[in-house]
Amino acid sequence: MRKVFQTWLLLAGLATALAVVDTAVNSRARSLVLAGGPPDEITLTAARAHRAPLLWVDARSDAEFSLDHIPEALPLNGDRWDVQVTEVLRRWQPGTRVIVYCSQSGCGASRNVAERLRRDYRLPDVRVLRGGWDAWRKAVTR
Repeated sequence: MRKVFQTWLLLAGLATALAVVDTAVNSRARSLVLAGGPPDEITLTAARAHRAPLLWVDARSDAEFSLDHIPEALPLNGDRWDVQVTEVLRRWQPGTRVIVYCSQSGCGASRNVAERLRRDYRLPDVRVLRGGWDAWRKAVTR
């Protein structure tokens, strides 16, 4: 039994050491640990401080968008992607930062839309708003 416990401790220590090395070497992992979120996330404060043009993209459902949204935001969701992406691409210009948001931090729609804009349309500066629509709403109601 003692030998099993020693082996288990050795494996746990080795796994921990490998995780520490990976975090130190892997820039994405390091930025997640240091910044507290994925590297493509942006806070509302940082978005507002950005000097270049912004294009807000709302990844929520059409029903949520029609109730309320960030001023000048464009809807873009999986339900009507082909129709909505045309307007997003028409409004985007080089040097414009795209900020995608959905309901809140746990919502995956904004991350999916951001990834698709980067991958399929090669937009270079696409970020996800940390906290999503909830963060915006809390900031403007203060």
